[in-house]
Amino acid sequence: MIEKKVNKMSMDEIRSRIEAVCRTLDTITVTGIQNAGNLTGCYSILNDILLAFPDIPVEEQQKPD
Repeated sequence: MIEKKVNKMSMDEIRSRIEAVCRTLDTITVTGIQNAGNLTGCYSILNDILLAFPDIPVEEQQKPD
């Protein structure tokens, strides 16, 4: 059985990665209503996730538990 190493990411790192994906989605050109709807839906979901994150200052996120 293959073990998968799990790395915990800070909220700031997760937020940065989602923002990078959203910037990439902004550059993608699609054709057709269905494809445009799929792209818009993906972008909307990622933005909803970003809005759900609490605004935690970076200093607080990096404190050890």
